[in-house]
Amino acid sequence: MFNLNEASAANTGSTYQQPGIHENVMISEVVLEKTTKNDVPYMKFITKGPNGEIGNSPKMFLSTEVKEGKKTSGWGVTARNLVDWIKATYNVDEDTAKSKITNVNSHEQLVQVVSALLVGKPARVKFKGVTSSKGSIFAEVGQVESLRVNPTAMRYDPSRDIKAYDGVTTTANPIAIDGLPF
Repeated sequence: MFNLNEASAANTGSTYQQPGIHENVMISEVVLEKTTKNDVPYMKFITKGPNGEIGNSPKMFLSTEVKEGKKTSGWGVTARNLVDWIKATYNVDEDTAKSKITNVNSHEQLVQVVSALLVGKPARVKFKGVTSSKGSIFAEVGQVESLRVNPTAMRYDPSRDIKAYDGVTTTANPIAIDGLPF
């Protein structure tokens, strides 16, 4: 029934994408989620490298509201990222890339259209590193280009492309009830 030896032998573990420039990376899934704090919708790409390495994109927000002090909406940034992915995977110019997503009426429909366009299409991807509070480095998509660009126009420099942990942690402040902090 349950055997820890068999479970350990069967679990080869996942291989996660490392920071750097990687060839033949494909989007394997487009995920639609919402932030826990304000229920702001965003898309996220799950990527897969040629040897099964799993990576992901940063959150691509779908809000069309331009927040105070900002120059563009979350959707404006996401749209720019989508155009870059379409240009890279289809080897087309910007106008042609923009014409591939029009008249989409909902977040769910956008995810369906983006999935149909991008899932399984190879590209060259630059993954930047983000350092956690424990010192682990996680890779996130930073840039994408066509595999036909030779040599690559992207540059990777660990001193600039791995973001150091900023020391900000979020901890809950205990509420004292009858003088007890729990």
